[in-house]
Amino acid sequence: MVYDVYFHNDFDGHASAAVFLAYLKTKGDRARFFPIDHDIRSKWKAMKFKNPAVIFDFYFHPKATFWIDHHETTFKFPEWKKKYRKTKYHQFDPKYYSCCHLVYDVLRRDFGFKPPAHFKELVKWLDVIDAARYESAQQEIEMKAPAIQIGHFIDTARGKKKLAWLVELLADRSIKKIVKDKRIQNGIESALAKRKKCLDFYKRKLQIHGRVAFIDLSKSSFHQIDVAPFYLVPDLVYSVTLKKRGKVYSFSLRVNPWRRKEAKIHLGNLLMENCGGGGHPGAAGCELKSGSDVDVLSQKLVEFLGQSVKGRK
Repeated sequence: MVYDVYFHNDFDGHASAAVFLAYLKTKGDRARFFPIDHDIRSKWKAMKFKNPAVIFDFYFHPKATFWIDHHETTFKFPEWKKKYRKTKYHQFDPKYYSCCHLVYDVLRRDFGFKPPAHFKELVKWLDVIDAARYESAQQEIEMKAPAIQIGHFIDTARGKKKLAWLVELLADRSIKKIVKDKRIQNGIESALAKRKKCLDFYKRKLQIHGRVAFIDLSKSSFHQIDVAPFYLVPDLVYSVTLKKRGKVYSFSLRVNPWRRKEAKIHLGNLLMENCGGGGHPGAAGCELKSGSDVDVLSQKLVEFLGQSVKGRK
């Protein structure tokens, strides 16, 4: 049987698809891969699936054969939330740091999957990367760990290249072996050079509003570095990033991972209410069509977050 696997276009989504692919191979089944992002939200309700659909790390859809997610904002329509019933095929647990870990546990517990040993390291790192549980901002900035390098490689390809080949590699090989692939090494070498220039851009353009940072990347070619604001200004609590891809604007909100106790706002709910986005308490995103008043929304988000935290130390 052929399954169509839809997954959020980030490292967690790719890793979730890889774990599922390894499971399918034990059954003699195959998969086609479709990385998706929040810009599909307006079409999500009307989605038609040709083959049995598998959805990981993304919005709930009642027609999915398999659906597993860990985002608290996964139910985009009230009537769908009422329809949801936990079964072995449809599972939701926001306590998990990564969807990859949830998929790994569900397949082992409910489907008798015996995962290869290298998945333990993959799951461990996705719990760090997807929840921004780095030891320090410097650990992510320096990108010395192979898993962090692969994550950055995926982020730089986001919206530009499909990485079905990488899903295949993640299913079959360890992170240490995968990172040696020439395609990834070439991408990482280029990324490191660009990262230095990107950090210089952050230093010049980062706007500080109390304990909230705002950076506008929509008119630049630089890639977002989630921890850069907190690396440069450690006492920040929140960051707001504006980006643009083609005609689509996007906002990315982050909590400083090393000041979580000071963050009182659920960022996923905030964006769901203001622009139809979603995510986790500490990390969220939304996308807007060209022509939207992004300046007004930028100011609104920064001001709201700023009012929730005390003045800068």
